Amino acid sequence: MQPFLQSPAREGVYDMKTYFTLAADIRYIVNKHWRRTLKGENLTNSHLTVHSEEGNQNYTMTFNRKWRSAILNIVYTFGNYKEKPHKAPDTSRMGQN
Repeated sequence: MQPFLQSPAREGVYDMKTYFTLAADIRYIVNKHWRRTLKGENLTNSHLTVHSEEGNQNYTMTFNRKWRSAILNIVYTFGNYKEKPHKAPDTSRMGQN
């Protein structure tokens, strides 16, 4: 789960209201070959509202994200794939031994 909360704030001449959105994903590994992921974005279907009253300017902007998305990802790994071992970086020239 990846929640995001923007508390009310003042950014320059803009007043921003509270903004909350939520993304989540579920991963399921069947065996060493099959892997499934289900991911959802903007599950709260929220929007950001910005308001400004400065001098003779008085306006409100609403940034709508009126969409929710879901992604299903299925991965199959062929054969006996083995990840290559990585060498540690050479730090001898950096004063570390």
